[in-house]
Amino acid sequence: METKRGINSDYSNNFTDLKNCYLVFNSGYSEDSAYSNAVSHSKMAFDSSHVAKSEICYEAFWIGNSSWVFFSSQIEDSYDIYFSKNLRGCNDCFGCVNLRNKSYYIFNEPYSKEEYAAKMSEWNSGSYAPLPQLPPFSAHCPAQYYSSLRSPVPMRGGEVGEQRIWQCGYASLACAHGALP
Repeated sequence: METKRGINSDYSNNFTDLKNCYLVFNSGYSEDSAYSNAVSHSKMAFDSSHVAKSEICYEAFWIGNSSWVFFSSQIEDSYDIYFSKNLRGCNDCFGCVNLRNKSYYIFNEPYSKEEYAAKMSEWNSGSYAPLPQLPPFSAHCPAQYYSSLRSPVPMRGGEVGEQRIWQCGYASLACAHGALP
């Protein structure tokens, strides 16, 4: 394991040029991050993995060139993203899947900037308290669910090669394998 030039980065390993990091592994050129793995050229990544050229990520996986990403995965060139998967070039999205170049979407439905702000303040996304009260993801999102496919394919669980695709909601919060309608 090679460790080079760490400043105030206790309990981190296999890194290069980390600053103010804690328990960060296999990472480089990042700062102010903790409890993360494979963080590169990023700032403020917490409980995240495979984050590159991004800032302010929490519970994020496979994030690139993005900022303000929470409880989401496979996000690129986006900002202000919550509980979403597979977004590219998006901003201000909550509970969305497979969107490209969209703004102000909630559960894959478009909103005006004002409507979006009102709905988000209603849920107070800065707190954990309202999360259990949110409606089930499957009730709001079209049948384009979580898959690793590059283009959206309508499905509700099916065989793709030898890999089973399941409907999931709220990223890591409520994945109910096959229990959705």
